[in-house]
Parts: sequence; C-alpha cells; structure tokens
Amino acid sequence: MSEKHLYKSIVFLDLDGTLLNSNHEVTTNTKAALESARRNNHLLVIASGRPYSQISSLLSDLEFSSYILTNGQYIFYENKEIYNNYMDSNMIIELIEYCNDENIEVGFYNETKHAIRKSTPLVEKTLEHFFINKPLEDYDFHHKNNVNMMLLFTENTNHDLILKERFPSFNFFRTSPYSIDVISKGNSKATAIKTMISKLELEGLPTYSFGDSMNDIEMLEITDYSTAMKNGVDETKAVADYITDSNDKDGIVSGFIHWGLI
Repeated sequence: MSEKHLYKSIVFLDLDGTLLNSNHEVTTNTKAALESARRNNHLLVIASGRPYSQISSLLSDLEFSSYILTNGQYIFYENKEIYNNYMDSNMIIELIEYCNDENIEVGFYNETKHAIRKSTPLVEKTLEHFFINKPLEDYDFHHKNNVNMMLLFTENTNHDLILKERFPSFNFFRTSPYSIDVISKGNSKATAIKTMISKLELEGLPTYSFGDSMNDIEMLEITDYSTAMKNGVDETKAVADYITDSNDKDGIVSGFIHWGLI
C-alpha cells in the first residue's frame, strides 16, 4: 500500500559529520528543526553507515522510526524491517585471509550486534573517533552470525585501491582516516533509497539529502535536492546542489531553511 499521501517529501540525513556535531551531539536548534519538518509532513530518514546496535538509543531519542543503516544493507520504515542484505560468507573469509596477511584488523556488523576480532591501538583510536563504546571481541563472529557490513582498520590509503581491485564483489568506503567500511557490491545508501521508495510506493515525492562523507556521494547524486555540509570532503561538496553551514554551526537548520522544509 502506498504511503505517498502521508508526506510532502522525503529527507535523507547522514549522522556523523552531518546531523551530529563534533561532540557527537544533536544541538537544540537541530532538534527543533527536525520537529518542525515533521510537523510539515516531511518524512525524515536516517541514512548512516552505522548499525542499529550502535545508535538505537539515539534514534529513539530523536524520534526516528525510519532509517537506512550499514550503508544501505538494511532498511526500516516505521520500525519495521523492509529490506536486509547479508554479505557472502565465502567472500568474507577470503577478505579476512587478505587482512591477516596485511595485518589489517577487522570488525563486523549486523542488525543487532557488532564485534571486533581483537583490540589494537588503531582499533581503539577508531572507536574513539566515532564515539563508539568498545564492542565485543569475537575472533570467529563471522562463522556464527550473518554479517551486513565489515570494518577494516587501516591508515594505509594504498589499501583502498588494492582492496577495490582484488575484491570486486564488495564496495569499499573510507569513512575515517583509520578505517574502511565494506558492504556487498551493488549496495549503497543510494540503492537503499531507491528500494525504500519503490517498496513504499513513494515515487514522485521530492527527495532531499544531507551528507558530508565519501559514502554519501551516491545518495547526494540520486536525490532531487542535495546538500553537503561545509565540513564535508571536497568530493561530496562537488556533487551537491547546495553547501550549508558545518555540523558545528547548525548546518541542518540552515539547509532546511534554504529548501523551505521549515
């Protein structure tokens, strides 16, 4: 059944570096803007690389019930799962073998849990960067659980290109100086947006997107009206229709005003 009659538009919002400021908080002004946009009948959807297990309390606090997580690997609408994609287990094993040879540590995510194989100084630095509490250490997590997304801990940017060439069945996104997100090839925030719109029969509604990072580029490209944060990477700004203030200067508020959402 179509949900189109309920909304004026759909607004897709990244979390880190976008909705969240540098202290990993949502400002009072930004919260007010979200509430105002909802009152104006805009469907607000979180689109993040993070798994639900890391941000469930944040989603609840901000009253988000629709979200695209782990870079598009699963989708919820009104707190109901409408799509879930797991990575190929054999390819995970091949990637881990390569990571073992290269001394790259690995983390795993699914819709309810996240884990690391073992803790290292670089892992600790990455967790601190993303304000993540130390997850479970489980060396064989991937043998006992389905996996939506992997996290590779490496500061060596040479690995970025090598991984893409060696493992064409995966998509790789560097989302911090210390880590790379890994998901199934063909999946992204952008493909998840298309899936969500199709499943809910929301075709024809205007779409807006807000992001700052490399894994937001495709999302910005496929939505009707795209906004990059001033603090975003140059590649994201290059594809955006509008560049708003930074995440520390209530850029979401400025962007919502610019597009007439509030």
